Amino acid sequence: MRIILVAVLSSLSFSLLSQSLTEARTYFENYEYARAASAYDSYAQIKELPLEDYKRWVYSSYIIGDYKKGLPISDSVLRTKSPEPLFYYINGEINMGLKNYEQARSAYVKYQSLDDEYDVSVKIASCELIPTWEPQAYVTLENPLGINDSKANIVGQYEHDVLYVFKEVGVDSTGSNQQDDVDDAPLVLAQPFFLTSKTSEQRVTVNYDNKNIAISSMAFVPGSDEVIMSVTKPISNKEIDMAPHLYIGKYDQVNHVIDSLRLWEFSGYEDTSACAHPTINSSGTMLVFAKDGIFTSGSDLYYSNRSNGSWSEPKPISKLNTGFDEMYPKFSGDTLLFFSSDGYPGYGGLDIFSVPVNGNTFGAMSHPTEPVNSLSDDFNFVWVNADSAVFSSNRISGHGDDDIYFIGYKKKEVVIEKPDSSDFFAFVNNWKNVNIYFNFDKYDLSKDFAKVDQLVEFLGHYPNSKIIIEGHTDSRGTDEYNMKLGYNRSVTVKDELIKRGIHPSQIETVSKGETTPPNPCDKKCTEADHALNRVAIIILEAK
Repeated sequence: MRIILVAVLSSLSFSLLSQSLTEARTYFENYEYARAASAYDSYAQIKELPLEDYKRWVYSSYIIGDYKKGLPISDSVLRTKSPEPLFYYINGEINMGLKNYEQARSAYVKYQSLDDEYDVSVKIASCELIPTWEPQAYVTLENPLGINDSKANIVGQYEHDVLYVFKEVGVDSTGSNQQDDVDDAPLVLAQPFFLTSKTSEQRVTVNYDNKNIAISSMAFVPGSDEVIMSVTKPISNKEIDMAPHLYIGKYDQVNHVIDSLRLWEFSGYEDTSACAHPTINSSGTMLVFAKDGIFTSGSDLYYSNRSNGSWSEPKPISKLNTGFDEMYPKFSGDTLLFFSSDGYPGYGGLDIFSVPVNGNTFGAMSHPTEPVNSLSDDFNFVWVNADSAVFSSNRISGHGDDDIYFIGYKKKEVVIEKPDSSDFFAFVNNWKNVNIYFNFDKYDLSKDFAKVDQLVEFLGHYPNSKIIIEGHTDSRGTDEYNMKLGYNRSVTVKDELIKRGIHPSQIETVSKGETTPPNPCDKKCTEADHALNRVAIIILEAK
């Protein structure tokens, strides 16, 4: 009886092991690598795995970023007879993830001698350089769950004190109704949002005939209501529509609505290329975007100049482009461009780089070290203020496939002068509100923008002081339209003052529209009267 019972238990154990191994293989074939790795781990605790399953276990551990578990398995596979070159590459990646740079370099060199499917020359150079790089000093690094609740959470533009982001939204087959569960949705589309806090956001409304479009990036054209964005039509019956292309539209910054969407003249359709990630400098004179097509080596950066309202034919930024991928450009003001690349020595995937810009000349590159850059893809670096920034990354520690990270740096110490000095009272007593006038139905600045050097200097000395910019319009047009126009005028002035050195926290904007005209003239307004009401007024609040 005892012998029979032992035989039955042994048979049952063998059956369960066989089932476990079958499940692991099924998970692997269905790209469920986390489950596959877990199933292989459980099996290996009891019985030796076949070599091919060891290889699947290594690959699964590598894909999910479980490098500590994957390294001894990877080393074991490399000790077998004639392992495939891929496993030397994977061993290099795993050692990179564990910061074993000497071992990673050896694995990459061995792979390079056996195969050329992946160009590992940059990775070999990275292994030699990374140990010499000092990590950045920072205060905080966080990826709040509240705004990282989608699989893809991408940093967009920081404009007018608003951070725009792009997130995946599940919709039904009509494209009209949003579904909370993205995984079960028939269609998933990237859509623009703007943050109301670090933990919540509101969706930007896009009015377009085709409801099933994905929008993954956009850039505002300064001094206008135009916005350029990358649009994809994922369920089109035309293959070219499934790649991103550049569109231009009108953006209502008060109600956060995009309409009048149409193809930009250099959208990518003209040469069957994919175009995405537009960014525009703060003066509105240069657009940079990523382009991938028959004339590029991977994804390349291109630029276009704007003059008299027209954009020039885009040209490649040859100094920055490599035979790998350059993408995700982001302007910071007029003179600094961030972008991501895997064509230069870095920590792993796409690394963030920055380069000074002077006209159409791009200077020497800089490379932020850890924690901004990581073993994974890091991109879309955007300064929010002088001591904090945001960026996106698909590093293993994230909540989704791509997460938004906030990084805070140590604040520079500012010597605050007491407002009892003679200079303080002299400036305040002599201050007169500054009026910035606009043409009819416009909010772009004229060349004779008021001199504000003394104001910039004063606010720099007294950071508790601030200014209020009131945007006004004349009485022609609807109340709603004029409220938007007044807002745009105040924000245009604010952007210019920030460029001239005033900290964003010291500027408040408000629109008065036509409600409180500086020059009341009732219904008997002459053209000269109207002109006096088309104004943004800079008001000082000294403290």
